[in-house]
Amino acid sequence: MITLVALGLYDVINGLAAKEWGIALLSVFMVVFFAFYIGRFAVPLPSYSQDRKFYISKFYLFKLFPMVLAMLVVWLLCGILTWTGVLPTSEDSYGYYIRTDAYIAALIEAPVFYFPYPGRYGIPTVSSAGCTGACIAMLCVIIKDIGDYRAVASIVDEPPPPSHAFNRGIAVQGFSNLLGGAFGSPIPTVPYGQNHGLISMTKVKGVAG
Repeated sequence: MITLVALGLYDVINGLAAKEWGIALLSVFMVVFFAFYIGRFAVPLPSYSQDRKFYISKFYLFKLFPMVLAMLVVWLLCGILTWTGVLPTSEDSYGYYIRTDAYIAALIEAPVFYFPYPGRYGIPTVSSAGCTGACIAMLCVIIKDIGDYRAVASIVDEPPPPSHAFNRGIAVQGFSNLLGGAFGSPIPTVPYGQNHGLISMTKVKGVAG
């Protein structure tokens, strides 16, 4: 599934990275640095529990948020270069598009509130290539769903869901994909595996109303 998404975004990523390869490679390096080199170091975090009261826990900030931290560091660097006038001010110059104000017009012109509606991008079209790609992607999503359901059940100390629960979950996800497609988002819902780690880390397993 990840490979299919990456192949579809290749042209977009290549076009953006080509505007300043140095910053693009720095971003990749920072992600690897945070995740694999200093990810094992924990940040002390004040915590509280009913059993232990106030205590200092270990929070693996670099391991959990390498992408966010990398974007923050690179953005701050670009902001400093923009503020000090190091980067060019002409749109035709190499390096202009890493200025933090290069796309400020899009932020200013964007509406404060936006309400999506079906058919915004035109009448839906059907093609053999599109259907084949969507079916392959959905097959991968269904297989991942089954593993995710079992993983979450294991994390919250519950037995694996029965077959009819799997069927209902996959059916609802299929309906949400149809609904999202009508609003212009192909295959908008997929299981997000990082949430499993979040459940395990926070110990928040369920809310009884």
